[in-house]
Amino acid sequence: MEVGLVPGDWRNSCGISLCLERCVQFWEERFASFFQVEHLYLEILRDLSIYALGLQ
Repeated sequence: MEVGLVPGDWRNSCGISLCLERCVQFWEERFASFFQVEHLYLEILRDLSIYALGLQ
């Protein structure tokens, strides 16, 4: 009897690459959201600084 990986087993190469692909996609989406929020925060901070300094 041969012991090996069965189709659909998470340890097979296809399953591992799919898992890694999903993991990468998950973190890409999180970082994209983070950078969008950071960009908006910096714009608001800039606008508040301009207002506080009376440079309008």
